[in-house]
Amino acid sequence: MITPVRGHALELPLLPLTVSEEGPVEHLRNALQILTALRTAHPALTVVAPELSTTIRRTETAVLFVEARQFHVPGLVKVLAAELALEALLTMRADWEVITELRGAAYRLIRAWMQIKEEVAR
Repeated sequence: MITPVRGHALELPLLPLTVSEEGPVEHLRNALQILTALRTAHPALTVVAPELSTTIRRTETAVLFVEARQFHVPGLVKVLAAELALEALLTMRADWEVITELRGAAYRLIRAWMQIKEEVAR
């Protein structure tokens, strides 16, 4: 690739990078971060859509279950915890066109739920 730098051409080598995919805990934590930031930035939203607090609590529970290897949590319980967090988010009475952060949180929860289901199926 040739990049102009103050009248000179600079050739930059392309480096192949391998990026590992995020695991279910990372997806759950990212969704939790999105939802918590949303609640912090818009505290009135919890009055209009109390499902936000429920979603945050259920996502925190899912993180604990997926991370807690020393407690030997059954796989189906992990799947159920992620599923309940996703269900709480999807039943939220909020305008998804206005609060666009909900889409990102939903994507993260769906992705985590699918990865947990794949792990359990193995």
